[in-house]
Amino acid sequence: MLTTTQKIAFLNDGFLLVPNVFSSSEVTQLRGTLKEMFRTRASHPGDFDGRATLGSVRFDPFCREPTLAWVLGHGAMVSALKALLGEDFLYLPEMSAHCGGFGDWHKDTTQQEKAGHFFQWSPTYATVEAAIYLQDNGDWGGGLDVIPGSHRASDRWVAERGAVEELRARLERRRLIPRLRGRSIPSKAGDLVIFDFRLDHKASWPRRSGEIPGGRAKFALFAACSANNEHAQSYLRYIKQRPDYAFLKEHEYSPSVREAVSSAGARLLPVS
Repeated sequence: MLTTTQKIAFLNDGFLLVPNVFSSSEVTQLRGTLKEMFRTRASHPGDFDGRATLGSVRFDPFCREPTLAWVLGHGAMVSALKALLGEDFLYLPEMSAHCGGFGDWHKDTTQQEKAGHFFQWSPTYATVEAAIYLQDNGDWGGGLDVIPGSHRASDRWVAERGAVEELRARLERRRLIPRLRGRSIPSKAGDLVIFDFRLDHKASWPRRSGEIPGGRAKFALFAACSANNEHAQSYLRYIKQRPDYAFLKEHEYSPSVREAVSSAGARLLPVS
């Protein structure tokens, strides 16, 4: 159970670090599963093998890999999400596994605002990312940088730009963010990081040069979640129209995912 102090911190800061959610044996199991997953080339629509900045991404990992389904029913994770989003919170059909990837500053609502959607600024909006990092966030990166409280600020990244303007904007981000007191969340392998979709954030970049040691390679699992209200349906309608979300065309919650989520007293947002 989360304390009142933790709940208030999440509302004020837009993120919460929940330590020791997954045991060391569970982390070892998950890292092994993801290593095997990323040994083969991307084959499903929407998945990709990217460069260092993008990393590689596999969508729907909990449904496509039966040995991962239990994660969505993990008692400590479900308990934390219920405490923040309500007993009847929903898992959304936007879930992914990442290998590598060190992206720049953004909000997870930027693209929907560019598409003309503004429901994320409703007072009752409550959509978060549940992020499971399977390594410590340290000299080789492996976690999340955030600007506390930025979930209440308008989206500075939403303006449409050409290539030259975007390059200038990227350089400006690197000058601007330190002045806005961006901070790196000191997560450890097996911690859960829950953050508001509207929060300014980026991957924690490596502070050391050279190839990342194998034991420090970045693996992470992400599950989008929402309070059970009209905004969950609004978000589903939006992502079903995104051409880059091709994975939704073949998405179906697997029996093992349905069982794990139901057994934990949680819910899945129906896609159809």
